[in-house]
Amino acid sequence: MSAAAEFGRGLRALRTSAGLTQAALGRLLGYHHSLISKVEAGTRRPPPDLAGRCARLLGDHSLLPLWSALEDERRAGPGDVVAALTGVAAYERFNDGFGGVPLIPALEGQLRTVTAWLAADADPALPGLAAGLAFRCGWARVENGQHRAGTTWLTRSVGWARAAHDRTTAGTALTYLGVVALVEGRPGPAGRLAARARAEAPGDTTVDFLASLLESRAHAANDADTSCRRALDRAERLSTDLRALPPRHGLMLLDAGKAACFRDLAVRRGAPALARRAVEHAREALRRTPVDSRPSRALFTVRLADAYACAAEPESAVAAAEPTVDAPWGGDLVRRELAGLKRRLVARWGRVREVRRFADLIP
Repeated sequence: MSAAAEFGRGLRALRTSAGLTQAALGRLLGYHHSLISKVEAGTRRPPPDLAGRCARLLGDHSLLPLWSALEDERRAGPGDVVAALTGVAAYERFNDGFGGVPLIPALEGQLRTVTAWLAADADPALPGLAAGLAFRCGWARVENGQHRAGTTWLTRSVGWARAAHDRTTAGTALTYLGVVALVEGRPGPAGRLAARARAEAPGDTTVDFLASLLESRAHAANDADTSCRRALDRAERLSTDLRALPPRHGLMLLDAGKAACFRDLAVRRGAPALARRAVEHAREALRRTPVDSRPSRALFTVRLADAYACAAEPESAVAAAEPTVDAPWGGDLVRRELAGLKRRLVARWGRVREVRRFADLIP
């Protein structure tokens, strides 16, 4: 058990033996109850004076040696970078299965520790570790709808990745910043970030692939059909040589990107044939998505439903989208897609019984 977890257990035992709630202890110590809760859960490092203040307030000094152990662990931290990197891999696996939102406290707690290490130690592995954690923190914040905080972490990820000479992570983080711009309705900056990503990692096929998908979405948002298809063709050529992504994952992203592009073009051009192509690619993206990758499946399912709506098949759209409405791992991106689907369905088929019922489910 980590020193932070031991301290949290000690604090909880001390509080309960004194007959205090988290809120009551927080008021006595001058802290918000949420901080007490996070310290007890081991997801936040306690303030330096917490153990001493508890000792003076409650006459119990049991937290002082636990604080000393926590400090010893922090000072010894850079020597255990391998263990921390193993933790990053575990975060990645959890994120693939459930989304990053539940991990935000643990991720940011780890990142605060690593940034403290960076300030005190010159271990060459630390910038790369910080870049990976910041990337995951940033995207988790975006998934939670907190774009400003997410953008801050993704930008810092770029800087730390540069310090670690990790061009792949730096370029990838820039493409994800471009995705945020797209979600916010800013295709121009999204396209420029795609170009920056390529310049950041020249010759990196994975970054070039992600940048091409980002460009295709930006062109589709501007109704630039020829440029959109050219970018998709480039992404398809690159999809056969992705060193940092499993082949199936690359093809999944390619089909998901095609589905989004053809859907957006169909909306702008009123072209059912393009919408039907979007349906085909959304189905293929879902087929390629592992069943335990729940956030991706939720997003691609709503994208399929939206493609059905654009193809003038409202009943199929409702049937596809309904299972995602209460999915706990959808995140802000799925909520946004659901809201857009609702607007599209109500605008054209608001009198259809299934559409009215579905619309009532979406806030």
